[in-house]
Amino acid sequence: GDIEEMQAMVKKDGKDFGPFRGRMTAREPGVVATQHIFTSAGAYEATLTFKKKGDAQTHTVTFAFTINDRKTIEIPGGDR
Repeated sequence: GDIEEMQAMVKKDGKDFGPFRGRMTAREPGVVATQHIFTSAGAYEATLTFKKKGDAQTHTVTFAFTINDRKTIEIPGGDR
């Protein structure tokens, strides 16, 4: 609840996407959500920028993640 001005930039294959507005999830503390869906498999990098309420300093966190091809997704109990 003390995070404000949150944005996410996403990079894939050297191309930037965003900024996307980020929000903290209520059910999972520390998890940030944006309102977009990844439709292309591959390696990505996300940079999250935010300010803490009452603090003028901008904080930045960058992390890498992979989106797998939808054909490889397995749904538990999907064979019922």
